[in-house]
Amino acid sequence: MVTPLSWQTAPSTPVLNGNDIHVYYVNTSLFQDQIKELFHLLSSTEQNRAQNISHTKQKNTFIITKAFLRKILSQYLGAPEQQISLEIEKNGKPFLGSCHNSSIQFNLAHSHDKSILAFCLKTPLGIDLEKIRLISHAQKILTKYGSEQEKRSYNAVPEKHKKEAFLRGWTKKEALIKAQGHKMATHANKYAVNFSLFPKDKLFNVEMANENIQSWALYDLTIEDYVGTIALQRQNNKLSLWHV
Repeated sequence: MVTPLSWQTAPSTPVLNGNDIHVYYVNTSLFQDQIKELFHLLSSTEQNRAQNISHTKQKNTFIITKAFLRKILSQYLGAPEQQISLEIEKNGKPFLGSCHNSSIQFNLAHSHDKSILAFCLKTPLGIDLEKIRLISHAQKILTKYGSEQEKRSYNAVPEKHKKEAFLRGWTKKEALIKAQGHKMATHANKYAVNFSLFPKDKLFNVEMANENIQSWALYDLTIEDYVGTIALQRQNNKLSLWHV
């Protein structure tokens, strides 16, 4: 096992420099009584999306996650939350509007009652999060989305570690794909990750133009009984882990 990195209380005035990566996690269960306040931080488009979510827990998670995205960006940019301009790429990845004249890159994910948000400068990044649980159809998922290398690495994991190994491997693959603004359905075969538990070599292959394995950095995350990965095509990063 790898010793989990320590999560600290988030600073009130964070500053992004150089190769910094700032990662925040939000326990959404702690903010259920603030839904009305947080809802008013969202844009009208986000409010409409929230109102169209029929499942209350999913709706609240959406509101809390989007509100904290705005709160954190507000701290970096020195602008009110409601004035943060967010746009969406064609594949659904959000990005900061050009009106802010900022090089801040970000990505977010959630699973059950945890959300996670990552920020850096200039280099697009991806993040994914999963609660550790049994995925009974893991083999079927790998048959559909995995390469032969991925299936072999997963099959070699001892049975008692397969649950965690699959989810750590899956978050690596998701984070890589999200970093590029792509989707699993269309780009699963472009990336092959190592599904061994805490492997030295985390990435097998990247089948994209002008890319190589050595240029990518993947960071394993552990939050209580959740696992995650940050991926970006940049080495020598300084990682800060914060909770709000």
